Amino acid sequence: MISVLNHENAQVAQQIRNLQLPAYQVEAELLQTDRTPRLYDSTGDIQSCEEAFVGLFQGDILAGFISFKREANLVDIHRLVVSPNYSRQGIAK
Repeated sequence: MISVLNHENAQVAQQIRNLQLPAYQVEAELLQTDRTPRLYDSTGDIQSCEEAFVGLFQGDILAGFISFKREANLVDIHRLVVSPNYSRQGIAK
């Protein structure tokens, strides 16, 4: 099920962070760097960001999410994250 995520809520922000961290760790390993900024986001950073979040749930589990900002006719994607446990299943499509 696809749902809007209230990232300002501490529990939701923690869910986002818990998914984001392992996903960006995989990316960092592939890129052979530790300079992926999202590896260092805190729950507070997520709560205070001005992005909108939409998540995909598999049952009760957040399997992936996208965040974006919309300005007039422009949508700027900031994050597209899929849990390593759900990768290669078409979630990011």
